[in-house]
Amino acid sequence: MKTILLSIFAFAFTLNVFAQASKSKAPKSPEEAAKIHSERLGKELGLNADQTAKIYTLFLNQRTKMEEIKAKYPNDKEKAKAEMKPVKEQFKADMKSTLTPEQYAKWEEMKKKKETEKKNKKQEALNDIKEDDLLD
Repeated sequence: MKTILLSIFAFAFTLNVFAQASKSKAPKSPEEAAKIHSERLGKELGLNADQTAKIYTLFLNQRTKMEEIKAKYPNDKEKAKAEMKPVKEQFKADMKSTLTPEQYAKWEEMKKKKETEKKNKKQEALNDIKEDDLLD
């Protein structure tokens, strides 16, 4: 019985590893990330060409600064997080000045939804780990 369960677990684990490998996201350059984000927001928020160009620049600047901070503090997440906070606040202020009030509200809602989904996914992963520990 243990052998069967162990075989099933090993098979499921192997499938999971392959599924994650195929979905893995390669690190994108700041330019690629800014292009993807600005185009997505352009469609979802109904941005005009001027707004899309400004959003691209905002994302590019933010991503570049964030990467510089991460490189500056590779082993100190707290210092990096503290230095990133004003960058994030400036980005948010710039977004607010670029978007219409309706677009900004929709963008905020999109961010909240994405954050909730990310937390749920993380919690599911933790629950899976706990279940695996219980099977041992």
